[in-house]
Amino acid sequence: MQLEQAAPPRILAHEIADNVRRLIEGGVYPPGAPLRQEEVAGRLGVSRIPVREAFRLLEADGLVTVHANRGAFVARPSDEEVAELFDVRLMLEQDLLRRACPKLTDSDLEQIEWLDDRIASARTAAEWVQYDEEFHLSTYVAADRPRTLALVTMLRRSLNAYYLRYLGPQTRAAAWRVEHRALVRALRQRDTKKAARTLERHLAATRSVLLSALGKANESRKVK
Repeated sequence: MQLEQAAPPRILAHEIADNVRRLIEGGVYPPGAPLRQEEVAGRLGVSRIPVREAFRLLEADGLVTVHANRGAFVARPSDEEVAELFDVRLMLEQDLLRRACPKLTDSDLEQIEWLDDRIASARTAAEWVQYDEEFHLSTYVAADRPRTLALVTMLRRSLNAYYLRYLGPQTRAAAWRVEHRALVRALRQRDTKKAARTLERHLAATRSVLLSALGKANESRKVK
């Protein structure tokens, strides 16, 4: 009988990183919380070595900060860093949108509209974040820029823990719906400039509401 081979350490580290990411996004490990190798390894039923590697992978994605003498912590970016993340996102996402807009097929647009409807049906913050990501990424795929798309995905996910903790399906729900529909209309009209401006307003509004929520949370911590 052939013995089953163990998964290569690198693959296992990626799997652990995915699990820890979900725990962070789910609030089990909130922003600023320490990530102890022994505790995470015990929770996931793995050894400490791939957990250490998983922390490094998450650090590369901006979700975890690793200090040489203090260990790993869930990242807690400053207001300035959050604003910078949105600035970089806007630059990359507008470029992808401009490239994708002329290439979108009717089938692509139907899929984009279907995904927008899924956002409206979201009942939990996790569903809302997932559907919103799928909606926006679907508007960029036709650009055929896989490396840029991967960067955008990483930047979006570095903010997911904050979306899930401080925002949700009811946060600006009506405004989000209006902005998404305006974006879809611009794409259907193949109006690249209008689509890019709509995306800019949408991301600026999201940045504003998230920074406001983070500011209130910081003030609450100071009071305590």
